[in-house]
Amino acid sequence: IDLLPSYGIGRTNPFFFSYASIPFEDERIKKDVWPEIKPLTPYGQLPMLVADRRKVAQSTAICRYLAKQYDLAGKTDWANLYIDATVDTIHDIRHKIAAFHYEEDEKVKAAKRKAAF
Repeated sequence: IDLLPSYGIGRTNPFFFSYASIPFEDERIKKDVWPEIKPLTPYGQLPMLVADRRKVAQSTAICRYLAKQYDLAGKTDWANLYIDATVDTIHDIRHKIAAFHYEEDEKVKAAKRKAAF
């Protein structure tokens, strides 16, 4: 799995690999070489799973794929629906937090936080 060195949503994939005891190479792309690598990635994004000479981006899609491959997905359609709804809710909350988390102006940050929740 190729990642930028950050602690964002892309970190989900290495945790998933570790939880499922799946061997993997955790390759961190340094920010200074990212402009060279970006055109070689699907959608110009990381994380990127490279397997069987195929590349795919999108951390949640990668987790869903791995869950199916390693028998960690829900056993019923309803279970998978519940899992997807939970994941989507987490993404919604994450976006709300990101809206104010990176704001440097404390007054603006407080206003954004209040608006988010």
